[in-house]
Parts: sequence; C-alpha cells; structure tokens
Amino acid sequence: MRRLMTILMGLILAGAMACVSSDADEESADPGETGMNLLIDLQKQSDVEAIRYTLSECGSTEVVAEETKELKDMTFPVGSGGFFDAVFQEFSEHIFADYFVHLDVGCYDVHVEPLRPSGDKSRDCLPVTKRAIEVAKGKTTEVVMVSQCKGKDKGAVDVISALNHPPQLEFVDLAPKTFIRCPEEGPPHVVICVQAQDSDGDPMVFDWSPLRDREGIKDDVELELVEDSDHIIGGLAGECVQAELERQDAEYKGKVTVFDQFVIFDNDEPELITAEDWFAEQGITDKDGNPVRSRSSRKFSVCVTDCDKELICPRTQGYWKTPPHDEEAIAAKWEDTDFTLDEALCEGEEAEKWIDILPPGPTGLYYRLATQYIAAMLNISAGATVVGDIEDDLQTAQQLLERPAICADKSSIQAVESVDDTIVIVEALKDRIEGYNQLCAGGS
Repeated sequence: MRRLMTILMGLILAGAMACVSSDADEESADPGETGMNLLIDLQKQSDVEAIRYTLSECGSTEVVAEETKELKDMTFPVGSGGFFDAVFQEFSEHIFADYFVHLDVGCYDVHVEPLRPSGDKSRDCLPVTKRAIEVAKGKTTEVVMVSQCKGKDKGAVDVISALNHPPQLEFVDLAPKTFIRCPEEGPPHVVICVQAQDSDGDPMVFDWSPLRDREGIKDDVELELVEDSDHIIGGLAGECVQAELERQDAEYKGKVTVFDQFVIFDNDEPELITAEDWFAEQGITDKDGNPVRSRSSRKFSVCVTDCDKELICPRTQGYWKTPPHDEEAIAAKWEDTDFTLDEALCEGEEAEKWIDILPPGPTGLYYRLATQYIAAMLNISAGATVVGDIEDDLQTAQQLLERPAICADKSSIQAVESVDDTIVIVEALKDRIEGYNQLCAGGS
C-alpha cells in the first residue's frame, strides 16, 4: 500500500511579509499624501496576465486612480517581518502584481480586477472590492484582500491582491483494497490514507465523513486518526485513518475533503483558518453571491464480503493469461465464459484485440484499465460472486474504453463523468476493479 509520506518540515505560522513596491521608489510622498500598494497573486495555470486597480472615494463612483499592472517575476510572500497582516504562511508561494499610488488623506474604496492577456476580465479569478479604507497623513495604508480562482487562490495586500488555488487530492489508498474478505476471527478492519498537494504551498487540513452503510441500516462508522502530517514539504500533506467494521456483508461509502489554510492573528498570535472561512469572514462571495469554495473532495467505498454467504472467488488477471500468448491455452480457459476472445478493443480494421493486450503486452493507463476490465468480465462470466459496485464500475470502464477519441490515442486517459456527475479518476477506477480481481488471491 502506498503509505503516508513522513513530513519533515515544521509549519511556520507567523506568515508576516515585507512590503514590496517597485512603484513606490519612483516617487516620494508629498506632505498630506500617502502611498497605497496593491499586489495581486496568482499561479501560471490561471488565465490572468495583469491586474487592473481602481480607486474611488468612499460612496462615490468617480474614479480617482486607475492603473493596470503586469505580474511580477517572483512569489509572495517575499520575506518576513514588516507586514502587519499576513494572510499566507511564510513558505507559501503566490505570484503577484504590485501597484503603489499617492492619495489625498481620506476614505477610499478599492476594486481589483484580474485580466486576461486580451485585456478582458478573467474567466478563472474573481474580482474583489475593499471599502472604507482610511488614508492618514504621511502614512502608507496597508490592506489585505483575497480573491478566489477556479482551482487557484488570489489575495491582495497593501492593497495586495493574491490569487489562491484550492488544494488537489492526489490519491486515496485503502488497505486491504476496496473489497475486504471477512477474517477468520474478529471484525474486519480498514485503513484509509490520503495525500494532497497545494500548488501555492499553503498548509492543508483534512475532513473525513463517517463511513455510511449503503443500505442505511447500520450506524455510521467513525474514522479514527492513525497518522497525520500537520506540516508540508513542497505543498504536500497526508493523513491516514482506520475503522473497525461489523462482521457482516455490507458496503460502506465514505468521503474525504481537503482545505487549504490562511493565517490570521488573535492577540498577535498566528492561527490557521481555512481559506473558505477567511473569505466568509471578509464577506467575499463568488459572482453569484454564493460562498467561495477552496477545497477538493474524493468519494470512496469499502465492501465487506464472505461473512454471511459463500464467496465464489474471482481470479487475478494472471489466471486468464498464459504468457507468452498461447491463444489456444487461453481460449480453453475462456470457452465457458460469455466473453469474446477475438473481440476488438476499438473499431477499425487493424484494431487490437483483447488477447493482444494481456501482459506481457502494451503498458499505459488505458491498457492497465483494460486488462483489469477483461479479468473482471471473465470472472463474472465464470460465476464469481458480484460484490459492491463492481458492475457499475465495469460499465463505466467499458464506456470509457470504447470512446473513439480514447481509442485513437491510448497514451493518456484523464477522467470520465460518471452517472452521478462526480469525476471518476481513471486510476482509482482501475484500482477498484483490480481490488475485485484480487479479492480471493490477496484477501485479508
């Protein structure tokens, strides 16, 4: 099992930063004026190339200052100390733009608009407005603003505006696999590990939903933390939980969600808060007025079998092949099944046949999924016990493998929309089918 990596770097909570402004060096403040520094942060994968800053007096629509700035070739935060209200922890890395402007003493509203290379408004990142900013004589007012992107984060301070991107779950791993045979004695157990990555290097926190019985008969099963990482290296974090299940055939559904975190200060002490809670406290919403989301979730299932009824064992893919390819020997194994040995994977005169891809055949995600699909179909045809969602998974795999675009290029499969409109990661789909095929050979 892929286990949770040990995280070595301590998380630095005091996310202070030094104020940065290349524009501030171009002019010196006259008496009665103050400088305001606007800074926007984003990742390269967004469509943002520049930031438009617009300032007006409080309650007025008349613009007193407006300028567009390109992104800096450095990351934010850029140092430590000097900045009074750091949002990101010190080792986060957010690309930013910078704008300093002299203003008369008074009250101002600031609007930050991320722009595409064409100069049009960003499709990925939300605009953000900060109102009632007081400018005092002879001082530079520092303000933090954060705006959220699709798959990215943004924020603003001094006034800096930094783009933030949500974390992404990389894998959910179960031991034993998704399908668990009842042990000879005692209840079955499962350990679930997850790893996530944040492209901005922000700290992360995981939230686990209880395991719920699919039939809705049993009580929810709480998950107990067994291994975690409060720290990150290169934007990676992970966690493992475990559960003791009833000694009874059942299928459970679970869900894990990862959130990225910002830094706030309570009595000058740094604390971590999820980016979503930070946006809510700031009164920032998406364009439709809904709460800003910065998270990634993954559903998973655990199926316990061979407790209440006899399990007719499926076989691994190795059972259904005889390397090197001895078609006659393989056909003898397949002759009593409903699976067609000579059926082509995809349409076309020179299309590969199922027999052609059995190991030692081609590698790659398409073929790894296809070989597990072959074995599972043959197992069911041969009378193996059907458990969990294996039939649904096989239907999804078949639809995916038969898609013309994927048949034309088997080098890469990204994802497929399943019937419940959730994203099925193909590697996870392959792992579930493989888990079924290994149910007896590799059972607990």
